Amino acid sequence: MGIAAARLLALGAGFVLMRRAGAPGTGRPTLAGALGFGRTVAPFAVLFALSMLYFRVDVLLVQALRGEGDTGRYGAALTLYSVVLLLPESAMAAVYPRLASSFRASLEGYAEATLLSLRVLVVGIVPLSLFLICFADRILGLAYGERFLASATTLRLLAVSLPLHAVNGVLGQALQAARLQSAMLRIIVFGLATHVVANVVLLPRLGIEGAAVALFLSSSVVALGAARCFHRNVAPLSLGVRFFLSVATIGGPLALALLVPPAWRLAAFAVSLCALSVGALSVLLCRSDFDRVVQSFRAPKLTVVS
Repeated sequence: MGIAAARLLALGAGFVLMRRAGAPGTGRPTLAGALGFGRTVAPFAVLFALSMLYFRVDVLLVQALRGEGDTGRYGAALTLYSVVLLLPESAMAAVYPRLASSFRASLEGYAEATLLSLRVLVVGIVPLSLFLICFADRILGLAYGERFLASATTLRLLAVSLPLHAVNGVLGQALQAARLQSAMLRIIVFGLATHVVANVVLLPRLGIEGAAVALFLSSSVVALGAARCFHRNVAPLSLGVRFFLSVATIGGPLALALLVPPAWRLAAFAVSLCALSVGALSVLLCRSDFDRVVQSFRAPKLTVVS
């Protein structure tokens, strides 16, 4: 009820702000206008529903295949993971209008804005992944108590998927801004099917850690599908030296934090952050990138076309 009330309040506030700004179409609604609006938002609604199912179906499968005890342990790790996942989702909610605007301006500007958003968001989310990996035991202990410490390995494996979800969020919003909802829908459906099959195969063999591995595999499938669609329909993506250095910059610190013995996790966290910072500043981002990000998020002047 609280979530529903908050969403209704946000909808009302947005309507009032649009009306004050003089945006067209904020007068008395009509049946024709409502039907047209419904046809426009239908693909977005389906994508939203499938995305919600994607992040909930694993809990149902754990319940069916592993029982209540493992469902509780997996749910504890997934809840903490979902809280962190809100950050890239919120960031993309702010970036999406700018992506759509840059697409109207020029195809080159749209592609550049997308790739810059991707690099910035991934670099920003990796420290959170490292934090979850290195301090999963302490986080679970503080949040739920010592009885849920058995979920620590699951939380660490889930945290590895966070950068992939940042990539999927950026590319997914970019493809929607380019009116490629049908292509994105096919990618999500295939990713969801992969997610279900991987869970069914891995849960009996690996336990709840299998659900975390399945999430990583299906997220990788979605990322590859979205990147392929972007490459074919928007702008070519180069698999040059910078791409592989970028993958190493992101994957290296995550692998180090995940594989070190427990006694070395604090040191691994510090070393991984340093390695990420050096790699980000030398490979992924430069000063001009930061300047463009700041410039893009300055409040634009609203112009209404009559």
